[in-house]
Order: sequence, then C-alpha cells, then structure tokens
Amino acid sequence: MLRVIQAYALFATGVKIVLTNVTNGARQTVLSTQQTSRIDDNICTIFGSKFLSSLQKFSAHVHSTTATAATVITDDDHNDRNNNGGQDEVPLSPPPVAAPSRQRIGEVTGFISKIGLGIGRSDNDRQFIFCNSRPVDLPRVVKALNEVWRKYEMKQKPAFIVDIRINRSVVDVNLAPNKREVLIESEEDLIADIKQAVDAIYALSRNTLQVHEPTESRKLTSFANFASFSSFSSSSSSAVVDRTPSSRVMSQYATEEKPTRPVETPGEEEGT
Repeated sequence: MLRVIQAYALFATGVKIVLTNVTNGARQTVLSTQQTSRIDDNICTIFGSKFLSSLQKFSAHVHSTTATAATVITDDDHNDRNNNGGQDEVPLSPPPVAAPSRQRIGEVTGFISKIGLGIGRSDNDRQFIFCNSRPVDLPRVVKALNEVWRKYEMKQKPAFIVDIRINRSVVDVNLAPNKREVLIESEEDLIADIKQAVDAIYALSRNTLQVHEPTESRKLTSFANFASFSSFSSSSSSAVVDRTPSSRVMSQYATEEKPTRPVETPGEEEGT
C-alpha cells in the first residue's frame, strides 16, 4: 500500500498528499509532500536528499517504426485487362516499396541511479514506471533498464523513476480495472530507445574518475610549498654562517688569560 501511495505522490505536482497511520489513538505521519511544481522536490521529500543526489536525469525520444508495402492495381491496369477481353494477362504495376520510417510518438523523461561505488540498492523497491504520469506495470521496460545497469554494475540494483509520455492513440489502458496494465503498440521501439539513451549516459561515466582537486593544482601547491621551504632553509643557513664569526670571537675572548694580581695576606703586611 505504501509503495502505491509513493508512486502517485511522486508525480502529483501542485498537490499536497499526507499519509498517516493511526495506532491506539496515536497518529503518525508516514508520508507527506509539499505543494510543489517540481518532481525533484517530491523525490527529496519522500525519499530524502541523499537519495536524490544518487540519481541523474535522462531523456529519450520514442519512435515508432512502420513499414507498409501493398500491391496496388491502378485504373490503367483495369483498362488494359478490359481492352483485351480479360484473355491475355497484363502484368500489374510493380508494387510500391515503402522504406521503414521512424515517426516520433512520444518522449521518455525521468531519473536513474548513477554509476559508482555504493550508489545502487540491494532491492528493487524504488523502481517506478509511469505512462503519461500514471503509475503502470511494464515488466519488459523494467527488465531492459536492469539489463543496461548490469553491464556496468553487477553487485547492486538501480533505482529509477521513468515517465513515458506517449501518444494516447498507441496505448491501451483498458486491460485491468486498476489501469496499471497497459499495452503499447510500439513497445519494441520504446525499449530500444530507452536502452540506447541510458547506455549512452553510463558509457560516459565508465572511465571517469572523480577527484576533489585537479592534479595540476596539486602540483602547483606542492611546488610552492617546496619553494618556500627551500627559501626558509637557505635563509636559516646564511644566518648561521653570519653568526659563526661572532661566536668564534667570543669563544677566543673567553679562553684568553687575564693578568693576575698578587693577593696580599694580613700577616705579611704586619711583618713588613
């Protein structure tokens, strides 16, 4: 039940949703959202700012590939057959060959886990799929996102919040009373577009190493510290050299013999 409320609260922008649990007369707030117009704020309110920082935005265009080829009998063909009395076979006009065309039918937007140590989750409890801002069950789309994730991270599972905004004419939502089971006409093309977009995002972060300080800056800092230390050492050495002559003079003065004065005793003075 909580997961269902969380799903609706994620995309309920401009609406405040409060879920409380009453036990023995004590009321406890389980979920509460703010009346905001941003999905980012709803994610932060429901799951916390730390979870939001582990996600990254992504988007992809949804296309539908259609290819139709039919045998067309023109009016000239009918006239030729009628003129010959229908006895001789007149070759029909060559059928037009329609090349496969990709037509844009929607867009996919949302958030997905970043690649990195400790980013993934041990459970798939935060994997949400929406179709036109309504929570739905699309197991093939969920499977496709997990397959792309496992190409880069094998240990944990991704978290994602994906909204498929697609033309309503290619979606059938009347499969179940709860409207969670849907049938998309071009689901294969949809899955291919989503996998391509997510794979492109993760491929950029495969060989990326985050550092807190650029290497060149560290080199300059180390060089500056070394230069200041060398300057201090040289000045200290020169100061010691400058003081050396004075120290030598003082030690020489201390070792010189001073003239002694004879000490007269009182007895000698009286005998004299």
